[in-house]
Amino acid sequence: MPNVAPTPGRRPRLRLFGIRIQLHPTWFIILALLFFTLGSYFRSAQPGWNEWLVWACGLLTTLLFFASVIAHELSHSLVARWRGLPVKAITLFVFGGVSQITREPEKPGVELMVAAAGPLSSLLIGGVLYGLGRMGNVHNPLFAIMLWLGSMNVLLGVFNLVPGFPLDGGRVLRGLLWLWLGDFLQATRWAVRTGQLVAVGFILWGLYEFFTSPANSLSGLWIGFIGWFLLNAAEQTWKETELTRALHGYRVADLTNPFYSWIPPQASLEEYFSRVSEQHDYRPTLVIDGERLVGEIVPADLRDIPREKWEQTPVAQAMRGRERMVTLPADATLVRAVQVMGQAELNQVAVLQGETLRGVLRQERIMQLLQDELSKH
Repeated sequence: MPNVAPTPGRRPRLRLFGIRIQLHPTWFIILALLFFTLGSYFRSAQPGWNEWLVWACGLLTTLLFFASVIAHELSHSLVARWRGLPVKAITLFVFGGVSQITREPEKPGVELMVAAAGPLSSLLIGGVLYGLGRMGNVHNPLFAIMLWLGSMNVLLGVFNLVPGFPLDGGRVLRGLLWLWLGDFLQATRWAVRTGQLVAVGFILWGLYEFFTSPANSLSGLWIGFIGWFLLNAAEQTWKETELTRALHGYRVADLTNPFYSWIPPQASLEEYFSRVSEQHDYRPTLVIDGERLVGEIVPADLRDIPREKWEQTPVAQAMRGRERMVTLPADATLVRAVQVMGQAELNQVAVLQGETLRGVLRQERIMQLLQDELSKH
């Protein structure tokens, strides 16, 4: 499931192919639920197993299932990266996993490839494991685990192909509509509406199961929660699309502020800190040597230098050099600027025309433009 990021609070755990794998706190809920569910399943399906074997297989199967979820998301991420889309991380959370692809594809073919990669990998993994599981004794722990994992991966692949945006199937639908209509916004609008209908269907299905079948009340509740999540995710995606539409046609140069805080690299840290304190402006201060941008500095860059040395220490020694800065060309689209600033978590970036500094682009100016544009609709 690409692009539908859960709320903040996740921490990086490991890297695969250079991509961070993160665990959202809600992931531990589904980890525990799946572990106990699998323990109960194996105890019922395998009466000849002792308790130790039941729970050992439950734990192993739980971990292997989440490994297959990571494989599903890695498929999205690796195809996205191959097609030139930046991937921030993969996050496991209560509803599975999400690939944080920080830029929308620019062509419908890329959308289709990225969206289809995850379900196809799950179907492939599931088919292979199920086939291997059928080759042996179903009471053997190895083959029992493969059968369960095979079935669940096939189910995962099929579920993600449901045309409920932003599930993979919804993104496949958007790619097909985009090919047909030739309009990304129109395709997104119809995919989101379809996703909302599917989400409402899940909610109604879950409520029906909860109130009419006591034996299935827990699964009904879970289905309803999935529908609620999909409904909210679809609405969030449409809001993001509306923001993109509001910024369409604007360039970075249109909002560039030619007035900004700067300081020469030979100035002392004491002088820099005095300026910041007087102006109460804690945004990055550009470091300019003559007419050349050489870096930037923020108060946090002073942390590792003792206060008594600030008077003798030049800004050049503490600043972040030009090679470490995030900058934007003046002719870049404002949509691209929002993506870059969001990915780097910046509220200000320097704007360049070639190698000449034009000014700075600030987050609050973008927000003001968004408010003005959205108020027109």
